[in-house]
Amino acid sequence: MKTHHFFWSLIRALPWLYMFNCLSITLVFVFDMIAGLVAQNFFDRLTAHTANTGLWWIAALLLLSHL
Repeated sequence: MKTHHFFWSLIRALPWLYMFNCLSITLVFVFDMIAGLVAQNFFDRLTAHTANTGLWWIAALLLLSHL
């Protein structure tokens, strides 16, 4: 049996499990990007010479992304 036939039969047997796995992997990648986006926002605010009024918001996002 070829590999692609085997995997296709697994997907056809349990499609809900396959979709849950794909969604979980996608969410892991998205949540890993949050820390980078928060850091980018922080450094963009530093270069713009704006007040650090959003510093607590950025810190909260960073902590929540690591949870």
